[in-house]
Parts: sequence; C-alpha cells; structure tokens
Amino acid sequence: MHAAEALPFGAYRVVDFLAAHSPTIGEGYRRIAAYFPIVDARAVLRVRAQADEVALEMCARDPGVELRAPAQEYSLAAMVTRGRVCAGERWAPDAVELTFGAPRDPGELRRVFRCELRFGCATPRLVCSRAVWDAPVTGADPALLAVLEDYARRLLVELPAGDDLVSRVRQAVSEELRGGEPTTGRIARVLRTSERTLQRRLSATGHSFAAILDEARAATAKAHLRDPAMAIVDIAFLLGFADQSAFTRAFRRWTDDTPHAYRKANMR
Repeated sequence: MHAAEALPFGAYRVVDFLAAHSPTIGEGYRRIAAYFPIVDARAVLRVRAQADEVALEMCARDPGVELRAPAQEYSLAAMVTRGRVCAGERWAPDAVELTFGAPRDPGELRRVFRCELRFGCATPRLVCSRAVWDAPVTGADPALLAVLEDYARRLLVELPAGDDLVSRVRQAVSEELRGGEPTTGRIARVLRTSERTLQRRLSATGHSFAAILDEARAATAKAHLRDPAMAIVDIAFLLGFADQSAFTRAFRRWTDDTPHAYRKANMR
C-alpha cells in the first residue's frame, strides 16, 4: 500500500491519463480495465455492474494463479489513489473486498482505503455505489480523451501475441464456469472459431482444452470455498460435477487436500 501511495500519477502512462480525462470515475475505471494489458498482461480487471452498485474486480489472467495479499493491497490501493487524483482527495469507494483474513491491526488498510473493509471474500475488488462510481472527474478534456483512446487501442494491438490464445481460452472458460458448462464447442463460438481449429491451435501451443478446464475449475473452486455462504455441494454442482464426492476427489488431485480442509485453513 505504501508503494501504491508513492506511485506518481502518470507512471502507468496512457492508462492513467485515460482515467484522468474520462467524464466520470466509473468511465475511467472501465478504460483502465479495457487497456490494463498495456500495464500488466498478467492480470485482468473486470467491471461488474448491478442495479445499485458497481465493482471493479481483479484476478490473475492465469486461472491457476492466486493473487497474494501484497498484490491485492498494492493494486487496489493504486486504483483508489488514481480515483482521488481524478475526483478529489475525499473520494473513496464504499468497500474494499480482499480474499485474505483480517490482520491483527487493519489500521493502515483503513487509513489508505477510508472505507468498509471486507476480508475472506471470493475476489479482490473495489465496491462503489452508483453515486460514488458516477462521481465526475475534475478537468476532463473530451478531445484529449479521444486522442488518448486512439493511441491506447494501437498500443493494445501492438502487444506481442505470446500465449494469447491460451489466455483467451482460459478467460472464456472462467467466464463460462460462472453459469454454464464450458465445452470446446461453446468456447470456440465465443472465440469465433471452429471447434476443430481451436483444438488444433491449442495442441500447437502444447496445451489441451481439458487441462485448461481443469485449471479453471481448480481456481474457481478455491475462490468459492473462501466464501462461507456457499455450500460445498453447491460448489460441486456449479463446477459441473455429478456429486460432492466426485468434486472431493478432483479437489484432492488439485491440492492434496479436501474441500472442507481447504475452507477451514483459508477462513481463519
């Protein structure tokens, strides 16, 4: 958090200035999320909007990777400090959610975030009421915003492809796991390709769809198990397992632990 406080505005270059010239804080965060690969291709920012609140959540691009506590603190604090540069020093989200347990002394967290702190959550995120999300940005320049966004699009296109297909498949599978059963056919349609082409291109990178799905299920299972409101049998169902015992066997294979033991260890 102290590193985030010391990070000068503009260190993230075009992404910072896109936020500074968006009409509202929420529009700035949407642009940060859209162009975040320019800053760090290893992480993903997403906006989750509901009727009365909006959240900016973050996760590792690789579903098999969990963000450690320092990474959560730094990234969310950096988002908040940028909000204060854009909307004024008194701006703050309504809540900050973190996946780790409450520290003995959360004083520094309270000082930096200045809002409700929620620990042991499924996903690290900033939660804002609509009024806070729609707070106007001081000094925004619409003409400059258009120029900056055009430049950001070109930077995004010019990023090295690397393992881009695998990353996009992982992201699509993770999204499908929220409310459906990912299959190669469904993911191929999301990525606008054929099932055969998707399998062939994954094989050329040394990956398989089955392995990617397995990684995503493991990561999603861990996230759900950190939420005490979710029953383990419901988690098994959401992940596409026939019953809880099948889920337990898979979870042992992923972690050498049972879902009950993992939940107990991570809810302390």
